[in-house]
Amino acid sequence: DVKRSLGQNAVYLASMVGILVWANWGAPQSDTGLWFRLFSMKWPVTAGFAALLALILVMWFGLPLWKMLVAVGLTGFSALVFPHEPVIPFSVGVAALGVLTATGTDEMREWTSVTWDFAKQIVPLLLMSRMWSRILGGSGP
Repeated sequence: DVKRSLGQNAVYLASMVGILVWANWGAPQSDTGLWFRLFSMKWPVTAGFAALLALILVMWFGLPLWKMLVAVGLTGFSALVFPHEPVIPFSVGVAALGVLTATGTDEMREWTSVTWDFAKQIVPLLLMSRMWSRILGGSGP
């Protein structure tokens, strides 16, 4: 059964890729120019992609609105408490997303299970790569 159109799936994936790309946007060497302007918008753009993902999870995946509002509220509260530490509300949002997907619809729980299985396969390889890089004298990823 096809639950969503190809376009909907593309928007869903784009929201997650947008969060990943913008949240990891590194600071440029210069405090001027296009790259610095993009970097200065890092967290507002990340929040926009997160809002899009929240909307998608409620509208297309059937996540109860009240659960999403609790997650958004916790994330927003942490942003108010730690306004100069954006990684803290981002981490709260990631943790809330993990709880929402792990306790959501059957489809969301399956997605969480597959993601967790993939993480268990790839994280040890990344850690070993980092370890070998340090042993061999490189700076590593």
